[in-house]
Amino acid sequence: MEPHNTSVPAAGGGLVPASAPVAADATLSEALITLRKRKWIILAAALLGLLYGFYKGTKLVAIYEAYGRIEIRSGSSNQFRVSATGSSDSSSGRIATEVAIIQSDTLLLAVSHELDLPNNPAFFGPHTNKLSVENPNIRQAVLGSLLAGLHVNPVPKTDIIRISYNSTDPKLAADIVNSVIKEYIDHTLNARLEASKRITDKLQLNLDKLKDEVERSQAEVLDLQKSLGVLAFDPSHNQITSSLDDLTKATADAQIARILAQSRYNVLTSVDPSLLDSAANANGANQGAGLASLRSNLATLQANYAQTQGYLGPNNPNLKALKAQIDALQKAIDTEQSRLLAQAKQAYITATTNEQQTSAALERQKTDAYKLRDD
Repeated sequence: MEPHNTSVPAAGGGLVPASAPVAADATLSEALITLRKRKWIILAAALLGLLYGFYKGTKLVAIYEAYGRIEIRSGSSNQFRVSATGSSDSSSGRIATEVAIIQSDTLLLAVSHELDLPNNPAFFGPHTNKLSVENPNIRQAVLGSLLAGLHVNPVPKTDIIRISYNSTDPKLAADIVNSVIKEYIDHTLNARLEASKRITDKLQLNLDKLKDEVERSQAEVLDLQKSLGVLAFDPSHNQITSSLDDLTKATADAQIARILAQSRYNVLTSVDPSLLDSAANANGANQGAGLASLRSNLATLQANYAQTQGYLGPNNPNLKALKAQIDALQKAIDTEQSRLLAQAKQAYITATTNEQQTSAALERQKTDAYKLRDD
């Protein structure tokens, strides 16, 4: 007997197969049966996923980024720029050049030296032996690690460069960025200083050559003047006349100094001894101050002695002590007076000798000048 389908009327008209709901229910039931059969596999897969996620979340190493920005300035050379043609390309090329300098082995090697990166466990890993970048293998490894974590990028449409470094140690990342910026600034300053030094050396060399030429020309002029009987090569100054001028001035100064010393000595030798301190102060820049102090102390002691003598006998110990002090002061005054006179005499003798010597030197120089003129 052949199977057949039974149709029932639909709400909107037409016929719907009666077996459709039965097929949908069978598919859902089969799926549920499959899930029940495979539930342990599904649970195990979910558990494994959770465990893997937990492992990755706890064991994942955090990467820290430190960064800094530095502005690149072209310097004072811009003030000499004649034309602005191609300034954008020039700026881009300059920024690219500075980026290459920052990433250069020379600058990074200086950073390595400053921070001692080969012996930093956070950078190079733990080790027992002390490492040095002088070793070529260590140096290449350090530079490679630095370049791997270092990022140098220009900020678009600006003259600013962004320098960053990625590391698992935040302090190391910050130290490297700061050191890179510092070494770059030092490199720029040193480059400018070296350029200035080269220019200075070049100018000094040119000046030395010019000086030699001038001296040679002066020697030729002097030779010509000798042959022509001319003493000076310009109306007011040459080596001979300069020496004559200096000696003439020195002789005049020596003569004035001798006159003053002689006058002071004559005054001190002719003045009353009691006025010697005043005369010394007037002529010798307060040189009689010590003598004046001694005289003041002597006057005080003499007054005390006269007052005490009226009611004490001559053999009184206090009166004898005052008399001894007066005698000692008088002796000191006499010594000081003799010293002032000897000092004034010695100053006069010295000034006279100096005048004679400078006068003799002036006469010798004049004789040499006349001989040079007559040759």
